[in-house]
Amino acid sequence: MAIELYSGGRGPLRMMSGLPGHYDGATLPGSDARHYRGDIGQIVLQEISHLQNVIRYAVFRIADQVKLKFIRRESGLQTTAILKDHCRTTFDGAGRFKINEGYFSTIFSNPWSGTLQCGHDAELIAFDTTWDAAMLHEFIPAESKWWDKFKNGVPAFPLLIGNPYRKITPSLNRLIDQLKYSSYDPSLRKSSLDHLVKDYLAEILREIDNPDWLKDEIPRDELDRIEAVKQLIAADPLKHVHSAELARMVYMNEFKFKTMFMKVTGMGTFDYMMYQRCCAVRDKILHSDLPVKSFVQEAGYSDLANFVTGFKRYMGCTPADIRK
Repeated sequence: MAIELYSGGRGPLRMMSGLPGHYDGATLPGSDARHYRGDIGQIVLQEISHLQNVIRYAVFRIADQVKLKFIRRESGLQTTAILKDHCRTTFDGAGRFKINEGYFSTIFSNPWSGTLQCGHDAELIAFDTTWDAAMLHEFIPAESKWWDKFKNGVPAFPLLIGNPYRKITPSLNRLIDQLKYSSYDPSLRKSSLDHLVKDYLAEILREIDNPDWLKDEIPRDELDRIEAVKQLIAADPLKHVHSAELARMVYMNEFKFKTMFMKVTGMGTFDYMMYQRCCAVRDKILHSDLPVKSFVQEAGYSDLANFVTGFKRYMGCTPADIRK
């Protein structure tokens, strides 16, 4: 676990392995889960360290007034999205400010520390993501304004990227939900993380840089390249290809490719592949007498309930509805 918590005057909090009993929050499949339960309340941390990034979902339910110090051990570009908040956060070396509920903040930093000040019956729910410097160098084009900030490596002191307060858009919310609730078959889980965590990074950088990016005109040659990728995906919808490979196929940087793909389709690459996969499964359901549950794994979901939910999200109806 790449985060440590200390309570004023008590030293480090003793975190237990696993989720606490009667936990009713989101569960991140494959995560390292830790929890604390004591007189100050309950804290649940779930973390996934995946290749060149770290995802952390933190739930603080504080019973009594307390000041907590935290140390984040990861290094790179770190985004904190506040999903619920009744506390005040201070980042050592980056300034004293409060990220309100429904907003996110992004810092480029080596391991750093900060404090949480919480009152009685306070609750904080945060979704943290870190991308290391190597991933930033691979993902961001040299002509981007971001390259100058990231090319020399991680700074000695935390560096705020953009304004300290940025609103969590519906697109970011959807990506957070997909990363929190991984409803896919285990064979697709790694692929979904690879795609979605980069979609999330691209969306974060676009929102910081240019919230009106969707209005920019797309050059014809880039539009043709995206159309070629769409045809490639549609030709074999049951095959999932990593976005970096798709970008190479059409000679584009991955960050630029993801931006153009989102503008053209309104979806990230993983979402588009799942949409095409559901289309293919829909056609099979229409021309088969097999029960709907027979198509769960082929559709890429972990169980029937997730398949029905995912299918309805992409198709607008349940698998059973299309046979009526």
